[in-house]
Amino acid sequence: MFAGKELFGKTFVDITGNVSVEIKIAEDGTGDFTVNGNSYSVWCIA
Repeated sequence: MFAGKELFGKTFVDITGNVSVEIKIAEDGTGDFTVNGNSYSVWCIA
């Protein structure tokens, strides 16, 4: 997902606890935000 180049290097966490991995925003402003099946996630800057 495109989050924005201004967020390059920022780390995101799922504050619901449903996904335990941290997502780091790439230089092009994208990140691979995941969600478990039959669930939801709310991603915030760590």
